[in-house]
Amino acid sequence: MKSDQETGVNAKDPIAYSTLAWVYEGGMFVDQDINYAISLHKKLLALDVDLPKSSVTATHEELAKLYKIQQNWLAVSEHAQYVFNNTTFEFNKEYAARLMKLAQDKLVEEGHSKR
Repeated sequence: MKSDQETGVNAKDPIAYSTLAWVYEGGMFVDQDINYAISLHKKLLALDVDLPKSSVTATHEELAKLYKIQQNWLAVSEHAQYVFNNTTFEFNKEYAARLMKLAQDKLVEEGHSKR
C-alpha cells in the first residue's frame, strides 16, 4: 500500500484525499487501485477536521460504489445505509436504497443473511 508521503497527500487536506481517491479509482495517470481508493476515502472520514455533512455523505456513497466493485456486500450495505439516512437529495436516497437491496439480495444468496 502506498504511504501518504509517497502520494503527496497533505494530512489535513480533505480535497487532496478525495481527488487522489478519484484518480486511483479511475486509473487516471496511475494504475487503477480500488483498495487504495477505499483507503483514501476512509482516511478522509477519519481526518481531524470539520467536514460538511454533504462531503461525508458523498464519501460514504463513493465507498459503497467501490465496495460494490469488490462485491463486499456488508460494506456496501453499511455505507449505503449511511447515505440513505443522511442525504438531502432524493436521487441519492433512491440510489442508496437500490444498493442496500442489492447487498441484501447478495448476502442472502451467499447464505449470510435471511430475508
